[in-house]
Amino acid sequence: MNLSKRAVDSCLWCIAGLVLGSSLTKTQLLSGLFTLPHFWEQVVTIVFFGSAAVGAIGLLQSKLWGFVAVYVYILIATFLLSISVVPFLFGFVSLNVRTFTWLLLTTNLGVLAFTAFLHTTKLKEKRKSKL
Repeated sequence: MNLSKRAVDSCLWCIAGLVLGSSLTKTQLLSGLFTLPHFWEQVVTIVFFGSAAVGAIGLLQSKLWGFVAVYVYILIATFLLSISVVPFLFGFVSLNVRTFTWLLLTTNLGVLAFTAFLHTTKLKEKRKSKL
């Protein structure tokens, strides 16, 4: 599948917006950061918000570290915090735990796969420009 440079860049802007939007909806995690009972919970929270900021900036510049930060963000959001990368997805309906879990996994891993696709597309684009 060939996408234009403009389409890939637009998709990267959308992913960056999703990452920032979903992290900003969870800023209440920062209010109790230092009252968390375990040190690893504090570290996970800091890495969560740090990777969101670094990832969004890096995606907008199409840097490798931006993609890596977004991968870390999505994995932490999915497996450690159960947060959707699409911030408005679960706010309208009440779901049982099993449906919520499968929808969360499907959505977040889909965004992760699409980000990886954009990453490989950007790498191919850079290789072509060097030739």
